[in-house]
Amino acid sequence: MLIRKWYVPGDFSFNGKLSAYLLWWPTGQDITIRVTLPDLMRIVDVFNAVPKPGCREFEPVFSRFRIPGYLGLMFEISPGCEIPEMVTLGFEIETGLGLSEVYEKTITLPPVGEDTSPPYPKICRSWDTGGFAVVPDVPGDAPATLPEQRRQEERSIISSVFEQVFRKTDRISTDLGDEFRIEGRALTILCPERKLKYDQIISPKNSWPLPKTVKFTSVVPSRVEITNVPSLVPVPEAVVYTDDGYKIKLNFLKADERYLLSLEYDFKDFHCLSRLIQHGCSVKPPCNSYDRSITCEICALLKYPDILAMGGYAVTLRDYEISIDIPLQGKTASPESPGGQKGYDSPENSPVLSTGLSLFRSASELRKFIEVQKDFSYLSAQLFCDGAAYSTGTILQSSVKITVRTDLSLAQPAADGSVSLRYRDQFLKI
Repeated sequence: MLIRKWYVPGDFSFNGKLSAYLLWWPTGQDITIRVTLPDLMRIVDVFNAVPKPGCREFEPVFSRFRIPGYLGLMFEISPGCEIPEMVTLGFEIETGLGLSEVYEKTITLPPVGEDTSPPYPKICRSWDTGGFAVVPDVPGDAPATLPEQRRQEERSIISSVFEQVFRKTDRISTDLGDEFRIEGRALTILCPERKLKYDQIISPKNSWPLPKTVKFTSVVPSRVEITNVPSLVPVPEAVVYTDDGYKIKLNFLKADERYLLSLEYDFKDFHCLSRLIQHGCSVKPPCNSYDRSITCEICALLKYPDILAMGGYAVTLRDYEISIDIPLQGKTASPESPGGQKGYDSPENSPVLSTGLSLFRSASELRKFIEVQKDFSYLSAQLFCDGAAYSTGTILQSSVKITVRTDLSLAQPAADGSVSLRYRDQFLKI
């Protein structure tokens, strides 16, 4: 198998876009990927590659990748096209040795001219979400820029942030170099905590039978820990915190033994991650009119993984959070016409509809009806009520916000999964 993972959702998102990706094992061989898409679809963004010059618009070819093993794509429906119910998207992967594999996926398309966004689940952009921050919209009177110009501006902002991050980690390692040999480095972005965790394998160059303390001021950490490797026994007596940095007591460490030094400190430019990661969310239509559930396919893709590779060591985003708003009332998609062309005209036929009574008595009870699969894990769920309903004395649950987490790294630059909210009839008091 050339491909270790590929993802294409079965439906477009509420805004008519679709995110897909392929991962393969880097082998040193030349890899060529040919995408076959119908005339009504077009590629609007490419992550980690550029199309080969001279290729056809509806059969783009990719053969140059900034980080081997990953291709991310974003599609949208071309304006003015006649929209069929389904289309097929194809990928052909070839190696320099002549090996090839073909993958195809049938996708359901939303109808033209329908505003499906109000009743449909979507990524919730809020400042209080640990891994996702608001990117201010461009003012309406701002001059329009080409997509490539916007990408270059975005890339420049993210590059500037991570250049500063890597300069600081290099300085930390350089300061240690007088007393220690550095054998390995790794950086983890702790998304909920909004901190950087910098790990180094260090080995003292000399033994110090008498007390000797060295002070380091390259960073003011919130946590410092030294652990013996491979026994994984902490050495807390070797660390001293100071107001402007930290100290290491060398006489508690043995020469030529290996230790893991972990530093945690604030990540002040945490909000740049919203520019670094592309999200996707599409809805699987109900199987029938009695299906009281809704399932969202979600994904997260690194737009510029090569920026994370500038430091020359492993970089991981840990517990990156995505929140999804799922409405419990309003017009919903019918199974005969995915995407909202026709709505259910009675509560009995609506798969996702609040009834004026409390569907769920608490968030803890709500957890029983939520299922998260694949690369994402469940974090929390919140119920929200329609404020207008309070004037009549009725508590009307209007939406559920489900927050999930995933990890992203240079080794795993994309993730996908599903979030399902499943109803039981006894909770629908119609």
